[in-house]
Amino acid sequence: MNLLLVLQVFACFSLTGLIWLIQLVHYPSFAHVAKDRFADFAKFHAKRISFIVVPLMLLDLLTALLLVPEYGWLNVSLAVMTWASTALWSVPCHQYLQSRGKDDKYIKKLVLTNWPRTIIWSVRSLLWCFVLLQL
Repeated sequence: MNLLLVLQVFACFSLTGLIWLIQLVHYPSFAHVAKDRFADFAKFHAKRISFIVVPLMLLDLLTALLLVPEYGWLNVSLAVMTWASTALWSVPCHQYLQSRGKDDKYIKKLVLTNWPRTIIWSVRSLLWCFVLLQL
């Protein structure tokens, strides 16, 4: 098994586990943060989670691109969809919550609009499981 494949599977599986934790535990917990502390909490979350998510997403996309000759474009297309979902839905929700404070409507929107990323990374991880079983 080559290093690129190992790094791709590591990044994809890591992001899948992380997104499920965020989807089921972390984002719903936003509703339980006191209103007077929420903006600081949201800024803390965005700063700290970026140290984990950004390098993993960059590694994921880079290795997906480099593996196109061996594994085709489906994986890259799905990776790009997670980037688009992040940029179009997640980042704006986070920015709104950081700048305006607690807003239950936006917390629900954040949870709802995170489902595409959760599903896409899960599908990608399942696809990699099938690939690994074939090796």
